[in-house]
Amino acid sequence: MRIKINWNLSISLVFLILTFLFQSCKSLNENDNKFIGEWYFSYTNDQREITFLNKKVDDVFKLNKNGTWEFGESNGKWGNSEKKIQPNEKVNFPYSLGFKKTSISTTTNDKLTMTNAEILDLDGTQSLSLSISYKYIGEGIINTENGAKYTPNKEYNETVVYYFIKDKGATGKVEEYFKSEEYKKTLKKIDGCFFYNPSYIFTPGCDTSFATSMIIANLILDDTSKRNEYKVAIEYAIKSGKSNSNQMQVLDIINQLQNK
Repeated sequence: MRIKINWNLSISLVFLILTFLFQSCKSLNENDNKFIGEWYFSYTNDQREITFLNKKVDDVFKLNKNGTWEFGESNGKWGNSEKKIQPNEKVNFPYSLGFKKTSISTTTNDKLTMTNAEILDLDGTQSLSLSISYKYIGEGIINTENGAKYTPNKEYNETVVYYFIKDKGATGKVEEYFKSEEYKKTLKKIDGCFFYNPSYIFTPGCDTSFATSMIIANLILDDTSKRNEYKVAIEYAIKSGKSNSNQMQVLDIINQLQNK
């Protein structure tokens, strides 16, 4: 008996099956594709001698176009295929990389609680941010109504963040960004001091020595490390063209103290 085959139907079925398999394996969308490639380590808030994440100096973070990622002995899957992208839709930061099924290689036995990765815009520099949250048991002090209580099995929760950028020759930009953020906080502290002690106290006819002593006391300028902290921040403001009269008055006081 001869079996008649409907080739058009067979071809259609094969096409549908292949399309289904392709869609089911596809994990990236059009915006994800913009970040495929190698990312170079730039900065971390993990300042321990042996970092939490098991990494080598020359390790490269790879976002592969097949929806997998790898960094040293750590790896996993990524992508946002479930999110539909409209034509010419812009990327909004922070942009989640849709991490899933992660395997993180660490230097400790602490329990991992969450792993997340996203693309950040740090003053114009795109950075891949990998954050790893974990918990561990250690010694600690708990304050109670009856005073401080020592506990040998206190649970702590910590998060370490590692930053990578695509331009291998500009890896220092992320550290510069975070330093500038610290400078901005310090400058805000200086300006806050003048909010409560307005700069008009330095105007002619006022007791400038009293005003100076107030600034020294409020900003703890008798402390050498504090003086250096404020001076570096003010010099950053001057270099970036964003210094103001309050900061310049504090710099003048610092220079006077250092020259005594």
